[in-house]
Amino acid sequence: AGRQDWFWNVATHATRTASMAWSLVNNATVSEYARLSAPGAGNAVNFAIHAGTAPTVPTSGTQAIKLYLIDATTTPAIGVAANFTATTLDCGAWQMLRGRGSNASPAAIQSGDAIGEIQWDGYYSTTSTSFGQGAVIRATATETWTSSANGTNLFFYLATTGTTIAEKMSLRNTGTLRINATSGSFDTTTLLQVGNYGSWSVNVTAAIYAQANGTTPLQVIGTSGQTANVFQVFNDALSANLFVVNSVGVASVRLGLNTASGGKANVGGVANVNITSAANVGAAQTDLITYSLPASALGTNGDRVEVQAFGAFNTNVNAKRLKMFFGSTAIFDTGSLVFNGGAWYIYAVITRFGAAVQTAISVFDGNLTLVTTNCQETVPTETMSSAITIKCTGQGTNNSDVIQDEMIVNWYPNA
Repeated sequence: AGRQDWFWNVATHATRTASMAWSLVNNATVSEYARLSAPGAGNAVNFAIHAGTAPTVPTSGTQAIKLYLIDATTTPAIGVAANFTATTLDCGAWQMLRGRGSNASPAAIQSGDAIGEIQWDGYYSTTSTSFGQGAVIRATATETWTSSANGTNLFFYLATTGTTIAEKMSLRNTGTLRINATSGSFDTTTLLQVGNYGSWSVNVTAAIYAQANGTTPLQVIGTSGQTANVFQVFNDALSANLFVVNSVGVASVRLGLNTASGGKANVGGVANVNITSAANVGAAQTDLITYSLPASALGTNGDRVEVQAFGAFNTNVNAKRLKMFFGSTAIFDTGSLVFNGGAWYIYAVITRFGAAVQTAISVFDGNLTLVTTNCQETVPTETMSSAITIKCTGQGTNNSDVIQDEMIVNWYPNA
């Protein structure tokens, strides 16, 4: 059924080393399946379990192998630690035991000592020692160990394509997960650091460093049918979120400072500022400054834009006319009046009431002796799913009778 063999590896007068091999019958053929080799000068003891042919393995130096498992070409060599029990924490385990001193008289490990590691190696040439490391997980002590102090860091090393292994991630004894972060400070308040930054601040739970000018440090992506908030900042002492980006992209902040108010203020802001002056040309009605409000910018009832425009009338006795438009609707019209110089200003608020219904309230400031109705309300019927042109027009007799210097468009959501 099998046999056990003893033979010399080296058999000189001064040096003798031997091996012991175990062979079994497999399909009428006696094949060797295990070999125990004694250490030679400077070599390590080696035990190999293999299929048919004793493997050639390194037995000296930093690549010395003590236990070697090899199976047939198409069969993976698998090691199993098994345990069958009803006790919750009993399980198969692989223990890596590190000490200083000696086996007979062990001593405590110290800060910086590697406790154990798992390596993933591969051959790059035909000789038995021509293999490199593609990945390593290593545990390292952070202090001199006692019965109640066993501080440990865990390091993960990988080889980027075209390079050799380097640290890519670590889980520190403080509970800090560091991804591509090998520089800078951290403490027990730090849970996550991403990127290799040399000036991390402590007392920060999570921090991300972009590492390159063209890199976005954080991206939050909702689903195509997102209904929950995409992003929120919450204080557990207050009932309302401090900051929210909802499912349709509207940002809001909590109303009230350091209060438990349930209210919120949606965040809007400047959509466009145009400071390129424009003026009428001759007697025709001339577009002055224009802005194209993107399609569906007012996508929810209650969404609004606020428009501010200002400029001046030329000093002469020519009749002049100034209008502001939202789409095709004139939301303010001075009428044709003899403005003999002076500045003008129009402020307008346009609010969505439906897919093709808006209300606009516009206020004029300037020569209120001529413009006796300086507040006008209109009801535009622009289609909100299309882009809308917001503009002022000027009309006079000569060029530059009506001048516009600036227009500011602010957008505010209601959702």
